[in-house]
Amino acid sequence: MTYQAMPECPLLQRSRQDPELGSLLEFFSSIERGAITSEQPWLSFAEAAQQTIQQHPGLETRCLAWGRRWDALYYLLSENRRQDQPQPEPSPDLSLIEKAIFGGTILHPQVKTTIGFRISYTLPDDVGAIADCLTGITPVLLHQHFDPPAMRQHSVYKIRGDEDENELTWIQQDFEKLKTFYQHVAVQNEGVLGCLG
Repeated sequence: MTYQAMPECPLLQRSRQDPELGSLLEFFSSIERGAITSEQPWLSFAEAAQQTIQQHPGLETRCLAWGRRWDALYYLLSENRRQDQPQPEPSPDLSLIEKAIFGGTILHPQVKTTIGFRISYTLPDDVGAIADCLTGITPVLLHQHFDPPAMRQHSVYKIRGDEDENELTWIQQDFEKLKTFYQHVAVQNEGVLGCLG
C-alpha cells in the first residue's frame, strides 16, 4: 500500500477524466527524482506534477509506503476483517478505518496501477475525520485482537500463526506511521491517493 497526499488541483481533475494520465499518479513522488521521459503522456504528467509541487511545497514528501503489515493492522482495527468480509472497494460508504486503508472513492474506473489495481482518492474532509479517528486508537486496542493463530486462520497476509509480541510491536510502529501521515495531510487540508501494489 502506498499513499500520497494530493490536494484538489488541476492534475487531480485531469486524472479523473483521462485514465492514461491518472494511471501515472502512482509515480507522483518519484517525479522530483528524475523519473521523467520525453514521451507522452509522461511529459504532460511530469509538467502537471511539478506545477502541483510548486504550488504545494513539500507535497511530494507527504507520502507513505506501507509494507506487508497493512492487512494485519486492518485485521486488528476492523471487525469486518475479523469476520472475513470481502476486502472492500473504495467507496464513500466505508467506515473511517476502511477509508484510511482502502480509500474513499475510485478515482476513475480505468485508472489503474502498472499491476492492475485501481487508484483511490480520499477527500480532504474525510482525511481530517480519519486523522481524528486514528488519534483515538491506543496500543491496548490493537493488542486486544492480536491473536496470530486466529489471524492465520483468517488468511491475514504474511501471518504464519507463530508470531510473538515482537510482531505486534512492528504492527504498532506501522500504525503510528499511518496515524502521523494522516495527521500531517489533514493539517494541509489535502486528500490522499491510495495505491495497492
